[in-house]
Amino acid sequence: MPSVVDEASLASVFRGPIRPRHTRTVDESSLPPDSEVSAAADVIREFGHYAGRRFYAGVTPDHAGGSVTVHRLPDRDFDGEVRALVPRTVMLAFADAPHTRDELIAARETVWLLGETLHVQSVSLPQDGTTLTVVVEADADAAQRILDEAAPHLVRVELGTTVASP
Repeated sequence: MPSVVDEASLASVFRGPIRPRHTRTVDESSLPPDSEVSAAADVIREFGHYAGRRFYAGVTPDHAGGSVTVHRLPDRDFDGEVRALVPRTVMLAFADAPHTRDELIAARETVWLLGETLHVQSVSLPQDGTTLTVVVEADADAAQRILDEAAPHLVRVELGTTVASP
């Protein structure tokens, strides 16, 4: 099965050779510092935004638990590439996501193209690959119908609150 990315690409982005890591155990009494968890999440984000974009949905660091959850479309090669980028002291969990970050970004652009028509107040991009949350000023049901056609299964519409001008 082909690799998600080639080693030369990763080496140029992350300045070092890829060394696959296999099963690992972590002594829970010596969890990594917050900075190591944050750094691991940043490296995974960087990889996901570029080389791993076909599978990546988002990342959620758990500083208290010394771990990072990677949300992605299931792919064994992608998981292996991510494991190779993260220090063994940071525990990794992989969660299946229905959509990639790229799919959701494309849907967000579609929403903003229709923004004036739908009276969009905000659009939130989830880190877990689920659906965009779109807040509109009026007629959320009509906005949902329009967005279901424009971006099927990618958007959830909510009615926002209107703030009166002083």
